[in-house]
Amino acid sequence: MITGKDILKVINSVKPEKHLQVRDFTNFKKGLEDIASISLNNYNKYGRKTYGTKERRTSEEIDQILMRDNEQELRQLSRDYWNLSGLYRRLIMYMSNMLTYDILVVPKISTSKKPEKNKLINGLTDASYFIDSLNIEKEFSRIMSTMLVDGVYYGFFKECPNNKYIFQDLDPNYCRTRYKSANDMPVLEFDLTYFVQIKGREAVTNVDELNLYPKYVVKNYKKYFDRATTIDRKTGKTYLKDKNSLEEGRWLIIPDSLGIVFYYKDTKPFFTTVIESIEDLNEYKGIEKSLDKQELKKILLQTIPMNDQGELLFSLEEANEIHKAAVKMLRNNPDVDVFTTMAETEMLDVQDSAQANRDNLEKMERSFYNEAGVSKNLFASDGTTALDYSQKVDMALALDMSKPFATFLTYHANRKFPNKKFFLEVSIMPITHYNREEMFDLYLKGAQYGYSKIMAGVASGIKQSNLLSLITLENEYLNLAETMIPLQSSHTTSGKDVQEEAKGDKNKDSNATDDKGGAPKKDGMEKSDKTRQNEESK
Repeated sequence: MITGKDILKVINSVKPEKHLQVRDFTNFKKGLEDIASISLNNYNKYGRKTYGTKERRTSEEIDQILMRDNEQELRQLSRDYWNLSGLYRRLIMYMSNMLTYDILVVPKISTSKKPEKNKLINGLTDASYFIDSLNIEKEFSRIMSTMLVDGVYYGFFKECPNNKYIFQDLDPNYCRTRYKSANDMPVLEFDLTYFVQIKGREAVTNVDELNLYPKYVVKNYKKYFDRATTIDRKTGKTYLKDKNSLEEGRWLIIPDSLGIVFYYKDTKPFFTTVIESIEDLNEYKGIEKSLDKQELKKILLQTIPMNDQGELLFSLEEANEIHKAAVKMLRNNPDVDVFTTMAETEMLDVQDSAQANRDNLEKMERSFYNEAGVSKNLFASDGTTALDYSQKVDMALALDMSKPFATFLTYHANRKFPNKKFFLEVSIMPITHYNREEMFDLYLKGAQYGYSKIMAGVASGIKQSNLLSLITLENEYLNLAETMIPLQSSHTTSGKDVQEEAKGDKNKDSNATDDKGGAPKKDGMEKSDKTRQNEESK
């Protein structure tokens, strides 16, 4: 950029002749500043608008938060980017919605004390109906999302008057967990100061909020509040006994039958380490966007002419007006700038920065997915070879995260339907929205060899309670096994029938000709990237 000092050096180095006019530098500099200010004012007024954006953290600020490793700071950071970053939100939704949460309830029978058939069937059926009434797929998906964003889910398993149960969410800033119970469940501790409102010296209970909570919490809170406060008989107002009176007994231990705590490994958000990569990616996207805009920009260059003696044909005031007129004519076109000069100028590119930045952008995108531990193809697929393996790794992680759900359901199933002669074990089947067909085929083949038929039914998407009801309905009430002839399979044919069928097929094949050969065709994800490319090129 040419400055006034540079121009001054040039002017001073030239010895003026008699017929040349020596210009006053002060007026010359002021004229240049007037031209620049006119261009800038019109540029802001007509060509650009400033849009308010949400405040984002820099990579350095994020790095400092990660280094401090403070749970509340990490939780707030994760919540902010859940709202700010579509990439972060989509990653969490992908992991939380991956499992189908198909539930299998299995009664473990004691070998020494066999239970009565009716009691076992009734216990299994009641437990299945109880679990299905919890709307597991919707609730566990939502809870898993909260676990990933906040690092932990705290709640109450609240029983309603109609014998239904709901998951009541709690603010993690008023909860903690430090121990595990004998039932292998984290113990919830709830901060009773959540209901206390301090107004000066006066202490008031948020009654509307308190009435929404279970009776166990209400009862213990009233004892806690009465112990920490005193009533002024004259005014009827309630005051704290002293400044430390709220500390004693503020943490209420919640029994397993009421408290819910779900977390994975620890109570810190799981994906916070990827947020720094997200901000780096956003920074490079901003650079690329600016470069793209610059490629569309044009500059109208107008040079003030000089006469043969090297004098300007127009005064600086006249040049100012010429510049102002050009700016106003182009004020509605934000992609054209006006540059008025008295000297020849040239703009040089140091390097092909646009291509270099796009390469860096791709590196930042890869860095984000590597940090998250998932495949980029999950969100912007350009191949299928590694995608299936990546989904299997993600499924293993999601299943590991869901183990506390199975422990929770097992405890409550046995609490509601206890029996000393059998134990109800609840498990979440390893089925996702991506492998349901594969897993159904696996369980179906197992059923053909004498393994569980219930597992095949649940894998197909039928709830276990509905499956048990359908079996009873079809076999005992509708007699469908007698009135409907099923298709032949290993379940409905004997060994002799299979041999006769095979002979018939062999004779049929000997009389028919078929010129088709080769391996059977593959569908969808089974095809490699090379196979798909070959098919598309035909």
